[in-house]
Amino acid sequence: MYWTRQGGVGVTVQRANLDGSAVENLVSGQPVGEGIALDVAGGVMYWAELSHLDRGEVVVPGRIRRANLAGRGVDDVVTGVSPMGVAFLPPLRLAGCLLLDLKRFVDSCLFCPKPVKESLLHKIVGAIRQVDKGHSRPAANALLDFEREITRLIAQRQLPAEEGRQFIALSREIIGEL
Repeated sequence: MYWTRQGGVGVTVQRANLDGSAVENLVSGQPVGEGIALDVAGGVMYWAELSHLDRGEVVVPGRIRRANLAGRGVDDVVTGVSPMGVAFLPPLRLAGCLLLDLKRFVDSCLFCPKPVKESLLHKIVGAIRQVDKGHSRPAANALLDFEREITRLIAQRQLPAEEGRQFIALSREIIGEL
């Protein structure tokens, strides 16, 4: 586990085993910090630092910093902000959540005939499987196939145009996250 600790000379980023043993100081002497987020797959930790004031003047602007999980290679990611914390969303995680929303949306379509719904769901599930494997390009291609299928279904009047446009809008949002 990792955490930030306020001390006499600023903040220390620390880690320990889950049972609390083997506490290590990783980064010391940082200005006042707020929270930490880990990108375990990328081997990076991020933490927020509040602006440091001296007699009401900003001496060190707030920032979000990062280092490897051993505390080496400290650098600034964002400066001139006043963060109250930091969170990390793993790559493709948002796209995966949006794909599940799209799947629920299509599955709840009252105007979709069963074979149409099954065909569309099959394409979405294919995209979900690709995202689960970390493959963004094949997932995007599956969604482009999904959009072409929707366009064809609208043209053949097998799917209401408004419903189809909503499906495509969400698909495009997901592609933007891949």
